[in-house]
Amino acid sequence: MKHPILYRTGMYSCFIVLIAGILFLIHAMNGAPFKSADMEEAYRNGCNFGARPLTEETIEECKRTSQMFRETLDDLDKQMEKLNANESL
Repeated sequence: MKHPILYRTGMYSCFIVLIAGILFLIHAMNGAPFKSADMEEAYRNGCNFGARPLTEETIEECKRTSQMFRETLDDLDKQMEKLNANESL
């Protein structure tokens, strides 16, 4: 190694960029839709992407799946509320 300072600088720069990227993504999560109704809509909109063509069957399947997704999130919200209520006691 002729220039160890360059290798160290490069390694530390990669490490700092990685940490900054993680912090940026964590900060971006603050704007994510955490209500189940918003998540259902986001899931339904996500069905438009993909290789399969949109037909009546795929649209109905997407609606059923997004509704099931919303119900699951609602159940998780209720469980989290119970856990938070128990912890605060």
